[in-house]
Amino acid sequence: SDIAFTINADGTIKKGPKTTDSGAILIKDELTRFTVSKRDIAGGKEVSGAQISITDADGTVVKDIHGKELAWTSEAGKSHTMTLPAGEYTMVEKVQPEGYQRVTTAIEFSVAKDGAVNLLTTKVDGEGGIAYVDGELVLTNAPVKEPAPTSNPTPEPEKATSKVTVSKQNHD
Repeated sequence: SDIAFTINADGTIKKGPKTTDSGAILIKDELTRFTVSKRDIAGGKEVSGAQISITDADGTVVKDIHGKELAWTSEAGKSHTMTLPAGEYTMVEKVQPEGYQRVTTAIEFSVAKDGAVNLLTTKVDGEGGIAYVDGELVLTNAPVKEPAPTSNPTPEPEKATSKVTVSKQNHD
């Protein structure tokens, strides 16, 4: 964004909201804070057990502003908040929650200099989903499907039956 300032006749900068006490203009890169939520596709509740990581273009796990790697295991009822500078990133689900299908699609997104988060991947494989709404990146999983019963169930194998005749024979 633009920074407006005024230089006084004596060469000093007019003090304003973007200047320090010494008259220097303060320019600060803004970081974008957002939340990643791992949810059940049907009920929307947060699920536990998904191993998720955020990587850069080289596939290296990204560190947050505190130096902590952005790789975690999701917890029921708890989203994961992070702060990232402008750049392009990839979110990967390495392990799915128990009882759910795995989302194997690498979710690509970018953080613009103005803080806007843009999803570059808009569809995931299988029945999972991805969306960015109100500062929250939501990745959903569908439960593992049980095989549908067939209309012609496989019959039980018939038990083999044999008739055995025992007779006594006299040999002369």
